[in-house]
Amino acid sequence: MKKVLSVFLAIVVVVSTMPILEVSATSRTQAEAIVWINSQIGAYTSIVNGNKVYDEDNSFGTQCVDLIRFYYRWLGATPVTGHAYQYETNHLPSIFTRLSKSQIGGNSGIRPGDIIVQGRGVGDAHRDTGHVSIAVAVNGNSVDIVHSSPGIIPRPANNAVTDFTCVIRPNFVGGSSTNSLTSIDIPNGTYIICYSCVKC
Repeated sequence: MKKVLSVFLAIVVVVSTMPILEVSATSRTQAEAIVWINSQIGAYTSIVNGNKVYDEDNSFGTQCVDLIRFYYRWLGATPVTGHAYQYETNHLPSIFTRLSKSQIGGNSGIRPGDIIVQGRGVGDAHRDTGHVSIAVAVNGNSVDIVHSSPGIIPRPANNAVTDFTCVIRPNFVGGSSTNSLTSIDIPNGTYIICYSCVKC
């Protein structure tokens, strides 16, 4: 009986001293994220030699990771550094969950607001640096995104995801829906509504 009690107490001590992994949530909702992401289309931080630049880290001008770095900040997380392919394994702030393609079942498992990571040479991603973008709508296997790339400020692309490595999913307040948002609450303000991919 003493041995059983000793083993039990040893287990209790070990378990009680183990760190608890905590997943915290951003203070933002999925609907707010989609509004913010779409508001970045055509946005720029400066004009250099007559060209619009969207540059969060003041390094190398506009790159795909700049949109993601701004998104991290907007969600309340400190941005990480590195090339797009490094988002497959880099430090993940606690307001996110990283999920592999197989964990979510391919394109149909992507949710609006997810950061889509394409490793080196995956899909149409650059073979040296990879690519990152943000999903704004999902309809079956068709995924619409907003992304930027070297020298090109944020822009939309329809049915743009041919392959990917993983997604980084924000832990939104209220969770996230599995497909396109059909109805959202928009905070008070003035908005321009565009019906095409051309900036108004």
